[in-house]
Amino acid sequence: MPKKSQTKKQNPYSHLFGKKISLNLKRESFFFCGDIHLSPERWWATISPGWPDEYYQMILRAISDGHIVYGKERIEPVDRDDEVLDNWWNLVRINGASDIVVAALKKLVKEGSDKGYSLEEIATHCLAQENTSLNRPEVKKLLESALTYVDRRLGSISEVTEEEGKNPRIDILTTPDGSVIVRREE
Repeated sequence: MPKKSQTKKQNPYSHLFGKKISLNLKRESFFFCGDIHLSPERWWATISPGWPDEYYQMILRAISDGHIVYGKERIEPVDRDDEVLDNWWNLVRINGASDIVVAALKKLVKEGSDKGYSLEEIATHCLAQENTSLNRPEVKKLLESALTYVDRRLGSISEVTEEEGKNPRIDILTTPDGSVIVRREE
């Protein structure tokens, strides 16, 4: 009979194996970890054994943060509030194409949406407002660049490269002349 120290240790995450998890669409639009790729269309999955410990830690962290929940239950996104679009327009109207707006757009790219509104919807709204009011070329370039970014699906949080679970890094940069560069690194 083997000594206790020679027996195989049980996986500390075995309590997760076979459990179903669902995406909390009120908090998050997408979640990627290992074989799990959750989105509004595919909102639940089953946790499998055999993954690296980091994946299980990510899942537990996402559960504790409320981004995913145990069980197979569809949690619908929040009702949209037009105030979100107005808040974005106020940010762009006051700050133009400044680093503040660029940082806010980067955060929006990372998070995927703002209270149910996508980058495309927000940029389209702000561009329409900009065209009818201030009409600043550098702001229009920034917003058009954001829409081009969406059209090409460059690094949207929903995009996963062929190498499973690896999301590209996106940089939105403004040059001294006011033009915008969207750079993607794998």
